[in-house]
Amino acid sequence: MAGVGKHSVLKSARVERGLTQAALAHQADISRQALSAIEAGVYQPTVGVALKLSRALGKSVEQLFAGDFESKFERVAAVVLEAQEEPQAAQRPAHRPGLYLARVGGQIVAATRPPVNLKLLPAAGVIERLVSHGAKAQVLAFRSAAEIDSTVLVAGCDPAGALLEEYMGRLPGNVRAVCLERSSLAALRALRAGMVHCAGVHLRNSSVETCAAAPRAASDFNFDAVRQALGDEPFVMVHFARWELGLAVPVGNPLEIRGPADVARPGVRLALREPGSGARQALEQALAQSGLSLGRCARTGPEVRSHLEAAATVAQGRADAAATLRVAAEAFGLDFVTLRNERYDLVVTKQAAGETAVRAVIDALSSSRFAREVSSLCGYDTSAMGSVVERS
Repeated sequence: MAGVGKHSVLKSARVERGLTQAALAHQADISRQALSAIEAGVYQPTVGVALKLSRALGKSVEQLFAGDFESKFERVAAVVLEAQEEPQAAQRPAHRPGLYLARVGGQIVAATRPPVNLKLLPAAGVIERLVSHGAKAQVLAFRSAAEIDSTVLVAGCDPAGALLEEYMGRLPGNVRAVCLERSSLAALRALRAGMVHCAGVHLRNSSVETCAAAPRAASDFNFDAVRQALGDEPFVMVHFARWELGLAVPVGNPLEIRGPADVARPGVRLALREPGSGARQALEQALAQSGLSLGRCARTGPEVRSHLEAAATVAQGRADAAATLRVAAEAFGLDFVTLRNERYDLVVTKQAAGETAVRAVIDALSSSRFAREVSSLCGYDTSAMGSVVERS
């Protein structure tokens, strides 16, 4: 059989640990026959089983199951559905269009995937009746109890959350990540209230007052905000990526906005994120460094609730500038003025970190394949993705 010997690494790690198949199978809560099949490469372990095996053997899932979870990217020849312009040599990775790929009639077809898309999304259920003044509900669930239990809620503002959702859907084990659009502070509050499993945060520590764009030490971001929000609750902070936060402006930058002081000029319409967001904090700190405040800035329309919405407001001509991420500006074809380089982390309570589904999401961040996908599509620095940056 072609798969025989596929997981010799797993067998070697077991032997090195001095464990019999029966002993390791007991620790992984599977039968000895199932473990034998996994070692022989004829059975694909679920993410939960793979995690238990990795803990028992003191090795990462990637080390044990590289063939399943960490295959290399391939280069393939494809027919392009829509004609493409030849990319420039200095073009940023995030400028390259993402693709859908499928084999049609014996050839691989590459169809351009829109960077931002409006579509009707599937749902896990609908509310039938509200109770307790709307705080609770009777829900008609479209998912089984097992599917609900294997769903991880991640609150945060990173547009790349959609990539995490899709990546988890490709892994065995049926663990699903659902990313909820929330500001950093709102995400932390939801985590503290026990309403989500993970909170995404990009807030500069209060002790740091400068707004330079150069990368800074890991301790410059997030710890103060997390500790203040969670109090004495023990937590683990896992690094996701470093990104550029700045000002999205129309193509050609017609108003010549070069920095924070320029958005305070008379007549410049500024779209604002809500208080508690990392983008709002970054803008306020950059203005303060120039001796200005948000009170000096003109505003347009309601506060925007996400990085993509901020960029969309500029693209639609409803604002002249908005604080957002470079990836959001590029998604709408806008120009971008960098304010600072930031660190974005995912925070989980220690109690939640022990849950199998949550561990599967955290483990996915240690995948170099997923890190390469995010860096290629978003232009983020994912070199330290998956590393634990704080533990309390």
